[in-house]
Amino acid sequence: MLEIGVWLFSARKGRKVNWLFALLILWCLNSTANAHNQVVVVPLAGDDGIDFPPPSPVAKIAPQQSDYIIAADTVIDRITDLEWQRADIGDNEDSTNFQDAHSYCSLLELGGHDDWRLPTLNELLSIASFDSVNPTINEVAFTDTNLGLYWSSTLDSRTSNGVYALSFTFGTITLISNGSSFVSTRCVR
Repeated sequence: MLEIGVWLFSARKGRKVNWLFALLILWCLNSTANAHNQVVVVPLAGDDGIDFPPPSPVAKIAPQQSDYIIAADTVIDRITDLEWQRADIGDNEDSTNFQDAHSYCSLLELGGHDDWRLPTLNELLSIASFDSVNPTINEVAFTDTNLGLYWSSTLDSRTSNGVYALSFTFGTITLISNGSSFVSTRCVR
């Protein structure tokens, strides 16, 4: 049976969410969704009470092995058509600050490509597997995943130096300073 979870965000605190609209979206998605579990995110509008940008369009709960094309150094996600660096740079000795992570990805040549970049928070969430912990990622597809934080390119618009990071320990989102170090990097294209 297909299970679909929905996150709804209202325009302002206290504003009622149009549940009929949400049910219509669920009905449409249920008739077209893939055979594996998914979390469908429906951002209805901005909310100054949200601590992180809502992930969209789809963050999978349990990516199946068949969702990936696995090569020696890269993984292609068949759902999002994104190509990922298979092994990260991430042990404490190799972890980077935000600027170094950006530079590393932009200079990376891997799998015959040189157009790598730091992923957005939504893109990082798309490879998270929330049916497991330690790590919350497919360990066959993504080798040597660090249990610490991973840089995203998603900046916090409320601060001058806030950047969102994802922890693959439990799949938690954290707002950190762009000057932080000991944060891992996995590039995408």
